[in-house]
Amino acid sequence: MKNLDGINVWNRSCNMAIRTHKALGPCPDPNFRERITRASLAVASNIAAGYERNSTWQFRQYLNKANGSCAELRTQLYIAAELGIIDHAQSTNLIAETLEISTLLRSLITSTI
Repeated sequence: MKNLDGINVWNRSCNMAIRTHKALGPCPDPNFRERITRASLAVASNIAAGYERNSTWQFRQYLNKANGSCAELRTQLYIAAELGIIDHAQSTNLIAETLEISTLLRSLITSTI
């Protein structure tokens, strides 16, 4: 791997963060908006931070953090839909993306062992 652009899961997680931010629109609860935005950004950010580390072990640690953030985001998307903050269709699509990203992250973690 030469740079982050070559890591599919990083590209997809960046796209997911952008889609999540747009889906929130004018969120009535600024604290919830901040929390869900942080979780969505943390997925791609942890992949990037781990990629720049000097060891495979550290990279795996950050991939695990990214996977945890992905699960956190998935939970928050579900709650946002139930509260009417995000449209159910958008939430369903974003939740499906978090599941696919988690699968890719677990695969990448396994391949770096």
